[in-house]
Amino acid sequence: MTCPPVALTQRYKVALASRSVNKDDVGSNQFNFQIDLSNPSSIAELFTKVKEALGIPSVVVYNTSASTHNDPKNIFSLSLAQFANDMDINTKSAFAAAPLMSLGAGKSATAHIIQAATVAYAEKGYKFYYADERKADGAPIYAELSGEAHAQHFVELIEGQEQGLWNQTFVAGKRYKRF
Repeated sequence: MTCPPVALTQRYKVALASRSVNKDDVGSNQFNFQIDLSNPSSIAELFTKVKEALGIPSVVVYNTSASTHNDPKNIFSLSLAQFANDMDINTKSAFAAAPLMSLGAGKSATAHIIQAATVAYAEKGYKFYYADERKADGAPIYAELSGEAHAQHFVELIEGQEQGLWNQTFVAGKRYKRF
């Protein structure tokens, strides 16, 4: 953890949260809180403490990350426990700090996995796709999905000789369309 510039703490009350807290790293307007972001439920407790010490925050900066490195040629070599820990820190704790739309966050995480898989397994001939039916103007289709359009599009992807674009946005009756 690094201390914010003195000018910042003279103008604002600043709450810093980290796994390890340096007791000497304090100021009259700087408060340090210890937190383990691999436990997303700890976020609510942190906000309670910050609210008691400083009042309701007007700005929250979530600047943390976790990354467990794995074999880029075998992206699924990452254990489920390692993946879950990194997701807890990178996604679930961020959600708890500033609620996101769970569908969008989940879809983004899934899209990232699909994109990485197309690269990691390209030499083996495996194909991965993220399919997303859209309206003609590119707007989300939501509950108006066409089972027939999906089936037709999936058959085209399956019968293709090589990996196509991993992100397959398509319109019913019009095949792939880039938006």
